[in-house]
Amino acid sequence: MKYEVRSKKDKKRKKQSSNLQTPGFRLRVGFTLVETLVAIGLGAIIFIGLFTAFQGGMRLLSENKARASAISLANEKMELIRNLPYEKVGTVGGIPPGALPQEENATLNGINFTLKTFIQYIDDPADGLSSQDENGITADYKKVRIEVAWQGKSGKKSIALISNFSPPGIETITGGGTLIISVLDANSNPVDRAEVKIENSKVSPPISLTTLTNDQGKVIFPGSPATDSYKITINKTNYSTTKTYDVTPENPNPNPGHLTILEGETTEATFFIDRLGSISADTFQYSEELPLPKLPNLTFNIRGEKAIGKDSQGNPIYKYSQNLTTDNNGHLEIPNLEWDTYTMTISPTTGYDLMESCPPQPINLLPGGSIATTLTLVPHTQNTLLVLVKESSGELIIVGANVRLFNQTLGYNKSISSSNCGQAFFGSLDLSNNYSLEVTKSGYQDYLLENIYISGQNNLTVILNKP
Repeated sequence: MKYEVRSKKDKKRKKQSSNLQTPGFRLRVGFTLVETLVAIGLGAIIFIGLFTAFQGGMRLLSENKARASAISLANEKMELIRNLPYEKVGTVGGIPPGALPQEENATLNGINFTLKTFIQYIDDPADGLSSQDENGITADYKKVRIEVAWQGKSGKKSIALISNFSPPGIETITGGGTLIISVLDANSNPVDRAEVKIENSKVSPPISLTTLTNDQGKVIFPGSPATDSYKITINKTNYSTTKTYDVTPENPNPNPGHLTILEGETTEATFFIDRLGSISADTFQYSEELPLPKLPNLTFNIRGEKAIGKDSQGNPIYKYSQNLTTDNNGHLEIPNLEWDTYTMTISPTTGYDLMESCPPQPINLLPGGSIATTLTLVPHTQNTLLVLVKESSGELIIVGANVRLFNQTLGYNKSISSSNCGQAFFGSLDLSNNYSLEVTKSGYQDYLLENIYISGQNNLTVILNKP
């Protein structure tokens, strides 16, 4: 007889072995698919977070390195200027003049930088400003501004250092005057950070400098050499440009002309700029049937009302006047237009006359505005009259007014109802000074104009008053 002694562990192991052989019993080992995907997702999130943090840290280190390098360059430049005699503190082409470049490039720690040095006289209010200065010296001290710019990972970066430099003794700078430039928008509000370029080749050394307006839209230059021919140009990104103009055979009477600075005097000039706008034009050929067919490749002139001077005959020289042509679809976009009042005209050489424009001309383009206009044309005839009917306010057009043009001598009598754009067109007229125009509309006083001279292409605006 044999006896087998088994421990409790052996009995438990046997029971587990028996369970493995029992049908319907499964032992689960490892992770499910969902658990695996969740683990991968969490790992990815953690990895991306760490990578982003690493990238941010590297970017911060890079920007700090660039900024520290820029500050080092600015300090080095400022220290160089501090070691110059006071009378030598100036820039090439600047006010005051000197040997320091206004702009230069430098490389430090593998980074490219642009250094801009701007120096100007300052009129200290402590002893009076401009002509009220107690000692007659408006150039009391010099202000130096050094800007260092570089291209960072997230765009252009810059730092600036500013320092004042006083003369070693009593102020001795005499001569010259003060130049004050003010830049305003169309509503006479100051425009800050507008670029002001000042040039004058008649002085020695020549002046050529660029600076930005302050929060009051001004730049002030005490100690400017007393002379004429100061050329001023004002611009700003997405704004119109304005400037002074030379005297030329084409423009003998410029307005504004170049500025003049007198000894001990202050010259002030105000310039206006504002946001650019646009006009789009579509040209159609008149037809009794709708829709009207497009008229492609039509050339017309568009002209603003702002003038930059007068010619020798006293006629205005317009700032904007261009001949433009629509595309194959009779469409044209005219971008980057200054706020102004614009008129479009059609030359008879095109073979067409302007029958109607919507909105009526002239077109008043506001700063930053956009206007879409349509021009409807008819085949050219020698003598025409385009009548626009408006209310007494001068702003609202009148639709459906009866516009009658007649000439008893010629036996001409024709009536047209003003269109949805308030216009009536009369073509194929005879040359004469005996035409009469009668305009009537219920709710308005009748209008009559006699002895109208018709020659070529004529335009007439009629204002109807209410009783």
